[in-house]
Amino acid sequence: MRETMKTITFYSYKGGVGRTLALANMARFLAYFGQKVVVMDFDLEAPGLHYKFGLHEHSEPPLRGVVDLLHGFVTQGKVPDSLEGCVFDVGRKQEHGSIHLIPAGDVPSVGYWKKLAAIDWHGLFYAEPNPPGVPLFEELRRLIEQTLAPDFLLIDSRTGITEIGGVATTVLPDAVVCLLSNNPENLEGARAVLRSIRKAPRPEGREPVKILPVVTRIPADAGATVENKILDHVRTTLNQEAPDLADTLALEEIFILHSDPSLQIQEVLIVEDVLKFSNSILGKDYIHLFNRSFSMEFFNKSIIETIKEIIQHISVP
Repeated sequence: MRETMKTITFYSYKGGVGRTLALANMARFLAYFGQKVVVMDFDLEAPGLHYKFGLHEHSEPPLRGVVDLLHGFVTQGKVPDSLEGCVFDVGRKQEHGSIHLIPAGDVPSVGYWKKLAAIDWHGLFYAEPNPPGVPLFEELRRLIEQTLAPDFLLIDSRTGITEIGGVATTVLPDAVVCLLSNNPENLEGARAVLRSIRKAPRPEGREPVKILPVVTRIPADAGATVENKILDHVRTTLNQEAPDLADTLALEEIFILHSDPSLQIQEVLIVEDVLKFSNSILGKDYIHLFNRSFSMEFFNKSIIETIKEIIQHISVP
């Protein structure tokens, strides 16, 4: 089993690509196989993880979360020394592991927006001589690992190019799952962000961030020829030569998440039973993506064999 927490950030340059849903399904998948998972909502202007895990239906308001921790630091100048009141158990009985959620906060209350508006992002990340933002988030990561001891920390990042999105994609993660649509604004925006991730300095002792680009909302009946054409176009666009050649990406594998017609009616998690899940075209896509997002040595041998059997099963037409 793993000795330290693995952090995976889910990022998209624009919304509407299924980022939060993919994260929530990965959390359920990992918990099904006995992993301890913490999910954290960094999409502070449009938070949704608490909805995906049903926390809005079962928790007495007000919720506390990331915004409360940041607001406390900004107003009191004190790094959080506890996660008390900001962590919620959203696991299920059929899961052999656990899932704990750190939500954005008490959305959509007026108090939440007031706290969010009071956070001085420029001061956090650009104040001279020593901006406190990056050390603050590194301390938050350490606090999560020390307090909850998860196998995985999954972060739902803000869209676009933002300070907190930069921390979520360059400082905190071991891997970034970048979801995008096949259109110029998504591809060119994501390319700029992925280039910045590659060249951003990393905390001492941390490996370079692993990048997994994912094209979403592909019709299930598109056919292999169309899909290969899309993948070639996305790969060529993302790997386009940069003005500084050192910044040019060299991404080989591009993943696909197909559209699931049932989710167009109501967006729900599809990880309930893993074998039933693997019979869904989107479920198959998720499993291939999840398999590449984490290293198998984090699981015991029986779990590895089960996952391999599922992957072999879904690989057979």
